[in-house]
Amino acid sequence: MILLKNVLGFLKKRWYIFLIIVIGVGLYLNQQRTAQAKIEKEQTYVVERQNMKELLSLAGEINADEHIILRFQTSGRLAWVGVKEGDTFF
Repeated sequence: MILLKNVLGFLKKRWYIFLIIVIGVGLYLNQQRTAQAKIEKEQTYVVERQNMKELLSLAGEINADEHIILRFQTSGRLAWVGVKEGDTFF
């Protein structure tokens, strides 16, 4: 009983210390609740090994600035072309 009277007397004289402790505990509990909600909100994914595919599908027509009609003397496989990339006609 004497201990309770001493505690109540202490709180009457220094009520602001009790208020600071209550606010501190409230802020701590709020921070813990917020952290727990953030953990629950996180999503997890399962990573699987797969082959990468690159696919490009286009529809349309391609036109060049100049057109050339090629005519060959014989039919068959082409074995050699006498030009290189970047060579010009003239």
